[in-house]
Amino acid sequence: LSRIRGGIGLRGPGETQLETDRRAIRRKISVLKKRLEDVADHRANQRRGRRDLPSAALIGYTNAGKSSILRALSGDDLSVEDRLFATVDTLTREVDVGGGYRFRLTDTVGFIRKLPHHLVASFRATLEEARAAELLLHVIDASHPAWDRQVDVVESVLEEMGLYDAGNGKGEAGNVARVRKRVVYVFNKADKLPDPEAFLVQARERYPHAVLTSSIPHSAFRTPHSGGVEGLRSVLRTSAQALRPVARIHVPVADGKLIAALHRDSEVMSETQVDGVVEVTARVEARLLGKLRQQGIVVEISP
Repeated sequence: LSRIRGGIGLRGPGETQLETDRRAIRRKISVLKKRLEDVADHRANQRRGRRDLPSAALIGYTNAGKSSILRALSGDDLSVEDRLFATVDTLTREVDVGGGYRFRLTDTVGFIRKLPHHLVASFRATLEEARAAELLLHVIDASHPAWDRQVDVVESVLEEMGLYDAGNGKGEAGNVARVRKRVVYVFNKADKLPDPEAFLVQARERYPHAVLTSSIPHSAFRTPHSGGVEGLRSVLRTSAQALRPVARIHVPVADGKLIAALHRDSEVMSETQVDGVVEVTARVEARLLGKLRQQGIVVEISP
């Protein structure tokens, strides 16, 4: 009762205690916001130091099996639990997708409908990895009876973050009109489906390039039209080829700054010098190649 009592026009003991509590709460909120900002800055610095590999983020509704996919692709013995929010922070691994290509693949916290207000800020902070990624792997629990509604929840959050734009028009099957980020739809837990082939045919009416995988890490599951985890690895390899084409870049020998930048931001495979020109062969971001051409640098894409 002492918290709510106080004389008229006077500053009672209750009012004083309430104000003290409010100040303490405001201080705690301020500290937590600062920590979230520090986490975001730290992750941004980490990403800047790892730009030589193409990046992908696993996103999806909670308990869809994102960590299982990361474990199957990387071969690491990661923690995988069948419960909500089994992953509450991001985890990044380098994944060999074959053909000499590697991906930096990040697992993110699962999405959920009507996320509690006090979790929104930390949830958004972990999803900054998705914003920075060049490719999104949208993992979907194919065995869930409401998987399509879970997809809608994930896509609505992505739209709020500016990663996804539903646009105004939809196709006959309810297809989304525009996608800002390159997205691969991965239907997981196929081992729980009574007829995986029939499901894949139906899913591809909405998502033509969908991949069907098993929730069991290292599973040999595959169908004639979807190669399971190995099929997903093949899709990643194709994406890596598009995101990081091999190019021969002709740089004036005096432009040491550009040569250093190529070593920092791309995967340099060889470097030779002829007649005052350094020919750098490297896997380079497609968008970086465009910038180099605008600067008058000679760029040749290898077949």
